[in-house]
Amino acid sequence: CIEWLEKYLSYGKETLLRTEPPGVTVRGKTEVEDGMETHVCRLDGFYPREIDASWTRDGEVWEEETFHGFLAPNADGTFHYWLSIRIDPKERCRYRCHVEHDGLPEPLDLALEEPTNSKPNLGLIICILAALSLVCLIAGILVFLKKRQDGYKATPKKHQDYYKAAPASDSGSNSSDQAFFSGSDTDSNSSKQGSDQAA
Repeated sequence: CIEWLEKYLSYGKETLLRTEPPGVTVRGKTEVEDGMETHVCRLDGFYPREIDASWTRDGEVWEEETFHGFLAPNADGTFHYWLSIRIDPKERCRYRCHVEHDGLPEPLDLALEEPTNSKPNLGLIICILAALSLVCLIAGILVFLKKRQDGYKATPKKHQDYYKAAPASDSGSNSSDQAFFSGSDTDSNSSKQGSDQAA
């Protein structure tokens, strides 16, 4: 019983004395609407949960345009936390993410870096333009093929109507031809008979 108690006490002591320093990263992005920058300071994997994190401007704690997330546990018993700030890019060099924790030998002051998306990503723009061009090309081909197919469907009907009308015109021409030739024959016969009578 005493051995178990000593064992649990040693475990409790290790837990009480356990310290894990936070991993701190600062990332930023540029807002398209107004050109302002939003920077996020993330702290992860620290223990114990008590931590002091803040934004500073010229070494002084700065609360304007700042937001703080919830301090939440990780699966391994450590904790994570975040805070953000919105700034004018021209004053970026004046700000720091200040962190104090028992796991750190000394406080951290992380400077803000230029957001990675502040410069246009040429590769991404080229990919988007290429994709749009391909879509337009495929759409154009499909429209062309559809019109061509519709044209082939309409053509036999036109030919069919033409062939239906053709016999009537042929018969009419034949009858007129017959009448012409028969009329010619009649005229020739009449003239022949008249010459015979005169003789």
